[in-house]
Amino acid sequence: MSLFSRLFGPPKFIRFDDSFALDRESLWQPVGESVRQEADAGRTALLIVHFTEMFTQIQEQLEKLQLAYEVVTAPLGETDLRNLCGEKENVFLVLAELLPEPASVATARESTAPRPSGQFSFIICDRHPVFTRDDRIEQLARRLPERTRMGYFLALDDVVIRRAIGDTTVQVLEQLGLGRRESLIASNVVSRRLATIQKRTEAAAASSLPADSAEEWYQLNMPADEESG
Repeated sequence: MSLFSRLFGPPKFIRFDDSFALDRESLWQPVGESVRQEADAGRTALLIVHFTEMFTQIQEQLEKLQLAYEVVTAPLGETDLRNLCGEKENVFLVLAELLPEPASVATARESTAPRPSGQFSFIICDRHPVFTRDDRIEQLARRLPERTRMGYFLALDDVVIRRAIGDTTVQVLEQLGLGRRESLIASNVVSRRLATIQKRTEAAAASSLPADSAEEWYQLNMPADEESG
């Protein structure tokens, strides 16, 4: 343990490197194991997705893995979100759009309430085509007074990811140990490339219409020449 941790305790916010599986089929088992670990450690685990297509797939996988969970069906305010820490069930599946705006959440310094004892774990299973939609989740996690851990579990065959990397990158990751049997690998190179593409997409988007999947989002919101590229 570092001197800082001994003096001040563990950091309030931890952002883990993005974890990548070769495809979605290889993603589910590691996600399920991570959810179990976080819940068993007493943290409130939020499984967060942007699109209903992924939302439905995760529901199916949670049922197969026999993981108890609750579905968030209405927009969450700050109090609603923080009250989840006191619920008996501590695994929640939620669409990112239902999370409160970061600016509406009082930080630990701003809050007059006692320091909370609960902890959150944000487990995010897809990326939005535009950077600010992903960044919104991180800013929320950083502002919460509760200690919060956050990480992405992503599949390389996801539509958004494939726009950021090519076959050569996938081959390199396979050589570094990424396989098809539920293995994961962290790659800051892919994460940085993805953020660059997301920002470029956001600048080029003709609109910001809602969609059920990332593929549909590109079809609805990107100019024809950009979308086809």
